[in-house]
Amino acid sequence: MRFSQCFLLLLFLTRWAGTATVLRPKSTTRPNVILITLDTTRADRMGFLGSKRALTPNLDALAKESVVFSRAYAQVPLTTPSHANIFTGTYPQFNHLNYMGQPLAEDLPYLPDIL
Repeated sequence: MRFSQCFLLLLFLTRWAGTATVLRPKSTTRPNVILITLDTTRADRMGFLGSKRALTPNLDALAKESVVFSRAYAQVPLTTPSHANIFTGTYPQFNHLNYMGQPLAEDLPYLPDIL
């Protein structure tokens, strides 16, 4: 698997996220969510995505206990606007974030606040 301009998004959720949907009472505890993004990384070097080179043992171990989204695509080939897309769920033409250090508009939905 090769990507010309690779922005590989790996979203690892705790094991509970992969279970079947079950109606449960609201819990007072919040789930642990870890978002790992890798910029300009080749998917064919990741063991959990099929590589046999053993270059990513820690990510491979984490992936075994997680939910892995292996087909995530960037809406823009730049890191900062891509992260804005991930964290707000908005397209670059809506969030207007272009450069590192530029703040997000306060009226945008923001994933950490939603969680």
